[in-house]
Amino acid sequence: MTIVRSLAGWIAFAVAGAFLDQQIAAVTAVVVAIAVLLLARHGGRRTSELVIEIATVIFFACYTVLAFAVPHAGLRAWVGPASQFWLAATVAITLAIRRPFTLAIARREAPPAVWDAPPFVAFNVRITRAWMISFLLSGLVLAGFALLGWTRAWFTAPVMVAAIIVTIVFTKGQTARLREGFRS
Repeated sequence: MTIVRSLAGWIAFAVAGAFLDQQIAAVTAVVVAIAVLLLARHGGRRTSELVIEIATVIFFACYTVLAFAVPHAGLRAWVGPASQFWLAATVAITLAIRRPFTLAIARREAPPAVWDAPPFVAFNVRITRAWMISFLLSGLVLAGFALLGWTRAWFTAPVMVAAIIVTIVFTKGQTARLREGFRS
């Protein structure tokens, strides 16, 4: 699944961060994110299809620098909410510039005849908004957890995983409805 591959850097960070120092987790995440981006480009995906991957590399490159520059700044507690807000902002920007990040991905699977069809474009705006809302809500929950000091992986990981799963299920349901609409 494309979105799971796209989020591999975040997943690697969550797993590594649960067991290792944050500096090592940050390096792990940026290496995985770069590898995912390079493999996707090598596999023929265009830059417009790699918005999340590019945002992931930028986030973890910056976080890695910060983790080494100010190792005792308490960044660990806030990296979860920051990551979700970063993704929400990235997705919001794609909506603001009228290029929902899901559109380029969806075009790989849809026939060119529907690429500019209003239902197809509206579908991708709806799906992209769902991802933005999901990232924003999980960021807010994680920020609340950080304020309470609940920053362990058993608190944060389920929030992030649930946000992804709920949005994937929503996307699949909307995709099935869209395909039915084009068949009728």
